[in-house]
Amino acid sequence: MTFASTGVQQIGEAAFELTGDLTIRGVTKPVTVAFEWTGAEHDPQGNVRIHVKGSTTINRKDWGVHWAATTGLVGKEVALESDVTVIRQT
Repeated sequence: MTFASTGVQQIGEAAFELTGDLTIRGVTKPVTVAFEWTGAEHDPQGNVRIHVKGSTTINRKDWGVHWAATTGLVGKEVALESDVTVIRQT
């Protein structure tokens, strides 16, 4: 699974939406992920580290993921959650 960002839009003081292309098993589709800024700090090297959390829900069948459909163990809606630290480059 890979995600390639194509744009970002701030929608609140600490909230933004990241749009991009999500690829799962060779199938690529556009998605929007809601992110929230959760903090910032200086690391020991003097870099600024920004922390964000994001989430979105996808239908796994849109990406051709059909396993476990007969067992009923996995629903078609899947929540994707991210806890990301970004290092600001100077």
